[in-house]
Amino acid sequence: MEKVLIYSPISEEGTIKLEDRFTVVTAVPGSEEFNREIVTATGLIGSSLKVNEALLERAPLLKVVSNISVGYDNLDIEELTKRGILATNTPDVLTETTADTIFGLLLATARRSRNSTSMSKKETGLGN
Repeated sequence: MEKVLIYSPISEEGTIKLEDRFTVVTAVPGSEEFNREIVTATGLIGSSLKVNEALLERAPLLKVVSNISVGYDNLDIEELTKRGILATNTPDVLTETTADTIFGLLLATARRSRNSTSMSKKETGLGN
């Protein structure tokens, strides 16, 4: 059975789905266990780990790297492509949350602006 190495927390549901099809190992990058398991892993899942030539040299069986984040700047795409390793990420996972946050900030700013205007008018004697 192929092995997936999880190096940062993912959902319990995601782990269970992986365990149905793969041997799943969880290890912290840099640990002895991670260094041992990367050698036989065919899949790598996590976020923020620099997946570069040095790491890939230690992972000869790797077929896919799944970045559980929007970005992929930690992945050496050129090196992954050269080795035929698929790279994935999670685009748009934060789109709605970001929009909600921005809208909330706009509302808060607009409301605070009204308060500031009222306070300024009172302090300068220009208002009611």
